[in-house]
Amino acid sequence: AEEIAEYSAAEDFASEYYKKLCDEGSVIVLAMPVNFSSAEFASGIVNGLTFLSAKETPYLVHCTEGKDRAGFVAAVLECYMGATYDEVIADYMLTYINYYGVELGSEKYDAIANSNIVKTLQQTFNVANLSTADLQACAAAYFKSIGLTDTELAALTANLSEDYTQAEQAS
Repeated sequence: AEEIAEYSAAEDFASEYYKKLCDEGSVIVLAMPVNFSSAEFASGIVNGLTFLSAKETPYLVHCTEGKDRAGFVAAVLECYMGATYDEVIADYMLTYINYYGVELGSEKYDAIANSNIVKTLQQTFNVANLSTADLQACAAAYFKSIGLTDTELAALTANLSEDYTQAEQAS
């Protein structure tokens, strides 16, 4: 909380919207390491998702470049919410396409996907073949193994399942 207050109070901080979110308690800083199998990383995920489970969507999850910690968290949340293997990989790889200019379908694309998100999720979920695994069950088991409660998972599921299309159509 102190880090957020200090950052958002800076004279050159340009975002009134972000300042408002900080003042409302809608921002959390986790300072998670990039070691996905560490206790500190797991603790950060638990703290972050517990925080989100008590907040309405939409959520913004970010790290330095959006591909390591944020990319992993987004991928596991996608798995948890029922995304397919292809959807998870395609979403994760958008950072590499947009930020690094990696071409979809290239050898480089496949090498990055396989060495980064596929390998990391295989290790996290303890599965040999990620493309045939029940990603939703794997993500739920992972979340429980690191300490998220059934109540927190139910709240997170409800928040992430919210249908905003009717509200958008009415306005």
